[in-house]
Amino acid sequence: MVTAESTVNGTGLVWLGARGNRLGNLTKPDKVGQIDREPIWSPDGKVLAFTSNRGVVDQSGKWGIWLVDPRGGEVKNIFPATKGLRDISWAEDKIVFSVERGQSYDVMELTTAGKSKTINSGNVTLMPSFSRSGDFAYVTIDDKRPRIVINEVATAIQGTYPKWSPQGDRLAYSALVKDGNKTNVDIVVADKSGTTLFAIAEPLADQTIPVWGNKGKLLFATATYRSEETGDPIHSAITVIDLQAEDPKWRLFQDMQMVTQQRWSAINPRVSFEDVSQLPLYEVGLRHAILTGMADKIEKDDEETKAKEKLKTLDN
Repeated sequence: MVTAESTVNGTGLVWLGARGNRLGNLTKPDKVGQIDREPIWSPDGKVLAFTSNRGVVDQSGKWGIWLVDPRGGEVKNIFPATKGLRDISWAEDKIVFSVERGQSYDVMELTTAGKSKTINSGNVTLMPSFSRSGDFAYVTIDDKRPRIVINEVATAIQGTYPKWSPQGDRLAYSALVKDGNKTNVDIVVADKSGTTLFAIAEPLADQTIPVWGNKGKLLFATATYRSEETGDPIHSAITVIDLQAEDPKWRLFQDMQMVTQQRWSAINPRVSFEDVSQLPLYEVGLRHAILTGMADKIEKDDEETKAKEKLKTLDN
């Protein structure tokens, strides 16, 4: 697993073990204010792409696309820093992303060799997601509300972060869901046409950014827990649900103690997390070498000790 970890100097990519133990750095900020974010694995698992403000000397909102070799940590810029660049993902052997163009956002595709072209333009196109069979979903803004578009057909779905299942037959997304007198942000799963199959509520938190895992059998999400008194976000964690369980329920997967976003390759069982910079961070600069918030308490004292020793070795 890879996470973007915020510190007092900036944000770098770090390795996490499957049980939450911090294993070491993949990238480090070269200067104060440098941010490496949106890490995502290539389908073959050989390279990691991420966005970064490396080389940007002002606060202009410019981001470039970089590759890093997970075996050696060598980084390479393949797309220059551009204003409003966001939402990168993989579509087969190419990277797709949104980029600001005046009052709209276009979708571009990029090869690992740095060749790029625009594949969708003329309106607001955010959070692009391609299935393995070529179906295309994205978010546009309709009357100031987010709306999901599937294969250029606007649906009735007012949601964000659409993600195709590995088989391409289901689409998960985040949306407002009413639960009695309360309205929460929860994960909804629809078929290819956008028809809702089921919603998965977590009454204690807002669930966003769905990510498929284990060949579509699992769903991960970022859960933001809010104060019952003020409604302000106070804590966040990664949650997971087994869709094949007899009574599927969200459970705590990683207690990150910070607002995070995660990405999962549809083909390889690798996970990466991304810091969500537009939300307030709590425990900024936290050195979470060991994260022990899993519901089933898998971590043991001796495993924590070994992980801490490993962390010290890798950081040196």
